[in-house]
Amino acid sequence: MSALAREGAGGRGLDVRRLVLGVALPVGACALLIALFLAQPYRILYVTTPSIPTGWYVMKQIAPDHELSASDSIAYRPVIPEWARGRGIVNESVVFAKRVGALPGAWLQTHEHTHFACESRAHARDPLRHCRALGRMLSHDIQGQEIPDLPAFEALEIKPGFLYVTAEHPRSFDSRYQGLIPRERVVGLIYGPLW
Repeated sequence: MSALAREGAGGRGLDVRRLVLGVALPVGACALLIALFLAQPYRILYVTTPSIPTGWYVMKQIAPDHELSASDSIAYRPVIPEWARGRGIVNESVVFAKRVGALPGAWLQTHEHTHFACESRAHARDPLRHCRALGRMLSHDIQGQEIPDLPAFEALEIKPGFLYVTAEHPRSFDSRYQGLIPRERVVGLIYGPLW
């Protein structure tokens, strides 16, 4: 074999190695990162409703005994009231993304169709002065149908194992319509939107 042929063969061999290193290595690294990401307690979810800003979020799965705070954004499996079933306004197969509005130990009070979180039973007697508004309840759903049996609270203390979830959007399907959410239905904390 001539020197030129050996050089050509060696050159092609080098090109194949460059191709393997240039393509297979990055693809393999990406696959490894994806596998590691999926093995961790993180997921990517897309929020499609305006309850919180629409976009892509990272969800970190949490243990059932993870202590939540009143500012956490969470993903949870919803509690669908009987009146909402079959109306097509809620998809029961997805997780919801909301903000924790009140935790065990807080007192809830309803005043003029608005839920309030209060620090004590005494504060619940005058929610406009002493409590934080969580959201106003609407009397009709997005389709214009009346909403029966709205949750009303009269100096109700949130017991361990439950929480009140809320969102800024006036039509958010949160605890104003679902009532208190069992803590066991929370699947993770969410961070974002990423974009």
